Amino acid sequence: MPIVEESFQHFKLTTNRGIVRCKSMLTILELAYLYHLGRDRYSGQGQILDLGPYCGVGTFALASGLSTNTASTRGKIFSYDLFLVEGYDWFFDAADIPPTRSVFPVYMDVVRDYLEYIIPVPGDLLKMKWTGEPIEILFVDIAKSWALNNWVLSETFPRLIPGTSVVIQQDYCHFVEWWLQVVMEYFSDRFEFLEVIKGASAIFRCIAPISNEEAQRDLSRLPLSEKIRLMERAAARVPAPAAEMLKCGRAQCFVQHGEPRQAEELLQTITTSKMTDQVELDFSEIVKDNVGKVRTHLKRQ
Repeated sequence: MPIVEESFQHFKLTTNRGIVRCKSMLTILELAYLYHLGRDRYSGQGQILDLGPYCGVGTFALASGLSTNTASTRGKIFSYDLFLVEGYDWFFDAADIPPTRSVFPVYMDVVRDYLEYIIPVPGDLLKMKWTGEPIEILFVDIAKSWALNNWVLSETFPRLIPGTSVVIQQDYCHFVEWWLQVVMEYFSDRFEFLEVIKGASAIFRCIAPISNEEAQRDLSRLPLSEKIRLMERAAARVPAPAAEMLKCGRAQCFVQHGEPRQAEELLQTITTSKMTDQVELDFSEIVKDNVGKVRTHLKRQ
């Protein structure tokens, strides 16, 4: 893989133009998985949908893998994003914030070697549509709200290919986007859970079709008790270190539904110590961070 991690969130990319350095919120493990999907798993049966690439390091991983795949001529990587700094000033050193507050030039510089494989789609996702073509690889790093999540569900899930399509929910193991656990567990009979990878990704394979009508349902309207039941069931599928991570999401769900006592009781059960020597499953530092942030939300409430 032509990507090397130099330090936390800082990566060195080997390109035809020499070395390009760029930040990413993905871990090197997640980038390696994207590279693997492009190189080894893509068969050309559908398109590749890259939702939320931001500065484009994940897109670079997918595309560099795809460039060595003989099926690459049969599909493109569609990259949807606002490509704006908006809300992510904290991610950049002050001197590195683009003066235009658009990261699109950064993205284009990162992926320039592979533009024959990529269709950038800049803009507000909620004002756009998917083409309707089958989707073979679906990378979701954009479901930061229920509205965005519902777009992903309604526009893309009916286009997945049973038995073939791989779905990567990048924020699955993170307290903010707890609804991803609800969605994937609600449709658990249509997906095979494959694995979780440190960072925050959970990976699934589509095994049965989802109709347009089913994908239109607004799961945010489910009762709190049903959401919690689905999230508890989701936690039972993952390795123990990731299950502690998913508790943070359930606690945040309680906070957002006005149940601070239940949130605090759950937080007190979370193990923040290291539970494994497997690098890809050691969520301990992320768990500590997420517990602290949920408690901050509790104090504000």
